[in-house]
Amino acid sequence: MAPTATEFQSILGNITRLQINAEFITGPDNTRLDDVILGAVPEPQTWLMLGLGLGLGVLVVAARKRAQLR
Repeated sequence: MAPTATEFQSILGNITRLQINAEFITGPDNTRLDDVILGAVPEPQTWLMLGLGLGLGVLVVAARKRAQLR
């Protein structure tokens, strides 16, 4: 079922990011889109939490390797 004009406008009015992944293949002319993502841009707090989590993971892996060498 297709969205109404009002629903479509409410969705497009809040877009902060548009990402389209496409494939280019040599051969028959078959054009298609793989993934179309509409979404919000992550806030700085999200990036901070991601960075802290990854940093903690690196520290844990380094500590385990160091413990195995002893």
